[in-house]
Amino acid sequence: MNWEENNNQNTKKKIKNVLSYVVKFIFGKNIYQNFLRVYLLLVVAGSLLLYFDISHLPNTKVKYNYTYWTALFVACSAFSNTGLSPIEIYSFYNILGQSVILFLIWSGGIGIISVFFLLWNWLRKEGEFKYKELLLLKEERGEENLLNAFRLIKFSTIFITLTQLFFAILISFWICFFPSYNQISIGVINGVEKNYMISWDDKSNLLDTYHNFPLALWHGLFCSCSAMNNAGFELFSSINSNYSLSSFRNDWNVIFQLLISIEIIIGGIGFPLIFDVYEKYRLKKKNMTYKFTLFTKVCLISYIVVFVISTGTALSFEFFYADKSYFTNFNNTYDEWTIINSPNEIMLDSGIVRPWGSNPEFNKVCCIIFNSINTRSAGFSTINQGLLTEGSRIIFTLSMFIGTSPSSTGGGIRTTTLAILICYFVATLFGKKNINLFKRRIPEETVMRSLFVFIAGFFLMLISAVIIFHTRNIHDKSMSVGESFNWHLTPIIYEICSAFGTVGLSTGVVGKCDELALFILTILMFIGQLGVSSTLLAWRKNKVSVDTYSYGYEDIKIG
Repeated sequence: MNWEENNNQNTKKKIKNVLSYVVKFIFGKNIYQNFLRVYLLLVVAGSLLLYFDISHLPNTKVKYNYTYWTALFVACSAFSNTGLSPIEIYSFYNILGQSVILFLIWSGGIGIISVFFLLWNWLRKEGEFKYKELLLLKEERGEENLLNAFRLIKFSTIFITLTQLFFAILISFWICFFPSYNQISIGVINGVEKNYMISWDDKSNLLDTYHNFPLALWHGLFCSCSAMNNAGFELFSSINSNYSLSSFRNDWNVIFQLLISIEIIIGGIGFPLIFDVYEKYRLKKKNMTYKFTLFTKVCLISYIVVFVISTGTALSFEFFYADKSYFTNFNNTYDEWTIINSPNEIMLDSGIVRPWGSNPEFNKVCCIIFNSINTRSAGFSTINQGLLTEGSRIIFTLSMFIGTSPSSTGGGIRTTTLAILICYFVATLFGKKNINLFKRRIPEETVMRSLFVFIAGFFLMLISAVIIFHTRNIHDKSMSVGESFNWHLTPIIYEICSAFGTVGLSTGVVGKCDELALFILTILMFIGQLGVSSTLLAWRKNKVSVDTYSYGYEDIKIG
């Protein structure tokens, strides 16, 4: 009997060891490998669901030349909260496909590992976590304080989910009861029937959501979740071509832009900042003092500074220094329109169209502010990005490369990285040894890591641009034979930074990419979601070698 018990124990031990080995092989041996492989598994699972015909509307797969690489790209774009897509979501995927994309957006924004641990903790009804579990929560969406990691994730998840449901109701009511018009329609221009863009007065082109509350509710839920998680996906593109939320650009729809902007900012400022504000309010009610962390101060200030600079510079380019601007010269690259007295009016055979509504100057300023907010991570757009001035595209490219706050739903090198690098530059310029912020000294390791993230991100963009630029001779399948897409370096870099910053704005390049270019952009979106340092650390050996000796110093001359 003892022999049988020992044999059973040995068998169970062997099974346990095999299972442990399989789990480590699948999910990795360190925290960063856990993130990388869990994210990869979820993206692959989502891409398979999106590839199967059960997720498609009838007769769409052949029309769009839909391959698995396209499905993988869309799945990664949704999970990384980017919003880039070579196809129209609403006109290609059915309700199941749209639901898969919605789940990927939500789990990618909140953090799939955080969601898993929250559900696991709720099912087992325990409040204790192991050290490694807390490290996972901290690295994904938490802060440096391990003790607050679970409370932070729990509060932020509940707060963000409830907030996006609240905004979903507001957005649904708005698009259901306030008229918004299709921005792509067919009109007669100089006696010839053509597609004309950005119409505002055509009352026959109301959106399908008007007075259709079930459809408006689904659109509102999808749009709200996408905005809160800085994803940039919406269900209006089949109506508006590549111009995203262009139907909501003018007049009273500025309020719609405000609702979306509030969600984008909440999702982009970072979970620790949201939790810090909550702690401040909670302790204040108990007559207790609470000081904001250094992370909160740096995140908030750097977010505001980057936004003000990018918005102000874009305004100057579009209104004061532009010979050909989307805002000052609506004719730009199109010869179908006849400008009447100003770019605010366009003459069609059917009458005068006012593309900027009844208050054009105010609407233009709001449009630039909205698009500047979106270049940080969200990816919604009310204008064609390809018609912006070169200066505005460069500024927005830099904004997308910088991204939003760490531990948020956004990507990029992050605002805190930029803040630390600027402080490092100033300290070096004035001969200071230490880098101080708000009477706190920044560790040298953090400074070096910030420099590493910036350099790695820069070279990643550069290498990706070179590879994608070599695909410039690929012909767009929707064009006639011999007619190729006009590939320039600025739009390509714009698209690359959009993917890396998990933004989702596009100048049209993504729709012309082949499988290689889509694969490169997919990798960039994945790295943008996981983070540069976390991605590279996932490939590091678990056992770090320690030098048993060191060489003597010898300086070299640098620039």
